[in-house]
Amino acid sequence: DAHRDDPLAGMEVTEQGYRTMTLLVRELAEEICQGRLIFVLEGGYALSGLEEGTSAVLSGLLETSEARKTVATQEAPRGSSLWSLVDAASQVHARANPGFGSP
Repeated sequence: DAHRDDPLAGMEVTEQGYRTMTLLVRELAEEICQGRLIFVLEGGYALSGLEEGTSAVLSGLLETSEARKTVATQEAPRGSSLWSLVDAASQVHARANPGFGSP
C-alpha cells in the first residue's frame, strides 16, 4: 500500500525506495540475527506497484555485499517529523525492552 501508484496510499515509495529499505533490513539482520530474514508479500491496490515492489525487494535480497556498499543514505534533519516518529516508536519499544536504542 506504500507504493507511489497505490490509490489508497500517500507514502509515494518508489522501486528504489523498496530496494533501499530491503538493503537496510538486510544490514540490520546481518548485525543482529546472523542475516536471517522473513519477508511476507501483501498485495496493495496497484498491480504496477506490486510488480515493482516485489522486483525491488528480490533485487535487494540477491545483491552481493560489494553492491550493497553503493547504497546512498540520506539523514533526515533533526526535529523533522521522521525523527519524531522514530523517537516515539523507540520509546514504546524501550518500555518493553530495557536497553533498546542504547549503544
